[in-house]
Amino acid sequence: MTAFTPERMNSYCEAEDLCPDARTAELASFQKFLHDGAGKVVLELGSGNGTLTKCLTDMGWTVDTVDIAFQAPPGARRHYNADIANGLGFLPKDAAYDAVASLAVLHHVASDPKRLPTPLADDMAAVTKPGAMVILQDVPGDAALPQMPNSPDGAAGATGADGVYGAATTTRIFAELVDPHSTPTHNGIYLQMPAISSQLTQSTGPEFEPVACFHHACDWRFPNRDTAIQYVQSLFNLDLDRNRIEAVIEPVLKTVGAQGGQIHLPWALDCLVLRRT
Repeated sequence: MTAFTPERMNSYCEAEDLCPDARTAELASFQKFLHDGAGKVVLELGSGNGTLTKCLTDMGWTVDTVDIAFQAPPGARRHYNADIANGLGFLPKDAAYDAVASLAVLHHVASDPKRLPTPLADDMAAVTKPGAMVILQDVPGDAALPQMPNSPDGAAGATGADGVYGAATTTRIFAELVDPHSTPTHNGIYLQMPAISSQLTQSTGPEFEPVACFHHACDWRFPNRDTAIQYVQSLFNLDLDRNRIEAVIEPVLKTVGAQGGQIHLPWALDCLVLRRT
């Protein structure tokens, strides 16, 4: 599991404060599959400082959050400080959720790219109602996935050098910057979503059925190049000078709009959607 230190937490929050809307496009997949939360309760695994929490509450969901490092984000009904790698035993015995959601968190708790920790996988089934949706979004693994329909900015079907728009950039940033230079060092685990789907749908207990497994292109957007460099440095708490960071991300930055327009950093996440049977 990737450890979180107070310094790492502060750096993460600095990034979010620096450009609060940078990750907005990452939320499109949650909006697509969890668009109507009226009267329903969702468990958010790994809330951070509330990027996904706000998205879910805006869609009418009542949100219970859990995080190993952060306190309750605004809008959460209940919050648990816990390590989900050990399962969800901290929840009330009668916990029963209409959905479970996770945004770029599970790679921190996994030790095997093809499996979630067994206690977590078992408990996810135990705390979800029949018919409940589970949506897990994380850093791209090495499996080829289809493109998410109706990706933002018409990105659906667009391709990069690896055949999947944005995934090459994400992989490069993790390989050249995050894995070797984040503090504390990243664990280098990248979930293979088809394998995670098999793990969760072939359980001997309560089971899930697959709904979708896709690649989600979701550019990060910044007002200028300097902010983009600062954001990447702070989000991952990189122990590097900015010239090195700029050398990695500058070739892929693109300007959208008129002169002085928005700066986009092509980004991608993999997404798995399941339904509890």
